[in-house]
Amino acid sequence: MRARFDGFKNRLRAKDDELGRKSLQMESLANTLKEAKAENRRLQAELEKGSEAKAEIERLKAELKKEQDQSAALTEGSKGWMEFDAGWSSSMRLPTEQ
Repeated sequence: MRARFDGFKNRLRAKDDELGRKSLQMESLANTLKEAKAENRRLQAELEKGSEAKAEIERLKAELKKEQDQSAALTEGSKGWMEFDAGWSSSMRLPTEQ
């Protein structure tokens, strides 16, 4: 009976040791998961900043294009006005110039 009891105690001790190891493994995995989640949050924040920067670049590009288009339109308009002005002034002579 004593041998049976000792065998039972040994198995119980082995199971207790195994549970201790499993508990340490679970704790280690939980810490690893926490670290991975923190890294994921950091990367998500970095991605969000990158997306915001990209949107700002696109907005600035659109604004630059709009300004370039307006500048080109003004330049074209002033060329037409200069041609009109040159034609008008050459066809008009003051009475003293004739």
